[in-house]
Amino acid sequence: MFLISSLLGDTLSILGGNKVGLTNQIQDLQLDVNNKLKITKNASATAIDLSKFTQAISFNQDDYQLSLSNGGGSASLGQIIAFRAGIASTVNLPNNTPVTIVFNQITGVYYTDGLYYNSTSGSFTAPFNGIYSFSVFINLPIGSSVIINLFGDPYETIIGPTTINGSFRGTLTMKLNKGDVVNASVLQNNGYPIPFNFAGSFSGYKVY
Repeated sequence: MFLISSLLGDTLSILGGNKVGLTNQIQDLQLDVNNKLKITKNASATAIDLSKFTQAISFNQDDYQLSLSNGGGSASLGQIIAFRAGIASTVNLPNNTPVTIVFNQITGVYYTDGLYYNSTSGSFTAPFNGIYSFSVFINLPIGSSVIINLFGDPYETIIGPTTINGSFRGTLTMKLNKGDVVNASVLQNNGYPIPFNFAGSFSGYKVY
């Protein structure tokens, strides 16, 4: 058993023994430029490599993925929600009766990102709450209107009533809740049924 005789400054004296200086026993931790953690005053000490714990954050605008390096995983910050569907078909238009126009072409110059537009029913279903923009470009007979519907009920007339035959464009911005369903219909008031050959497009996208 050793008995401490005195502790003066950085010098430890042991009864019956030598004095031991403590100054050289104090160690600091240092992190070098290679992210290796070392203790000072011992060149042969094993360093701890912390580089594998260093993470870099990157964002890919093509797929909206936020990623961490070194196997840190990734998270989605959103997605493209947009569609542009075309039509080139004959539709019967009873007088003074709204008719849903099904834009059933979604290939070639047409597309649906997110698959929220149904080319069979002609309806778009909002996947999230947000602000959405819609546009219709279509040829129409005289005395016709294009109506944007929400859950099948008229929301707003964006084209017409037309005073001449021709092609027309209308746009609309809507604040939608998740699950809201939007489509477009045509109403004509010529006084008689019309089988009409439509050509045009219906498009929309989530603004934010």
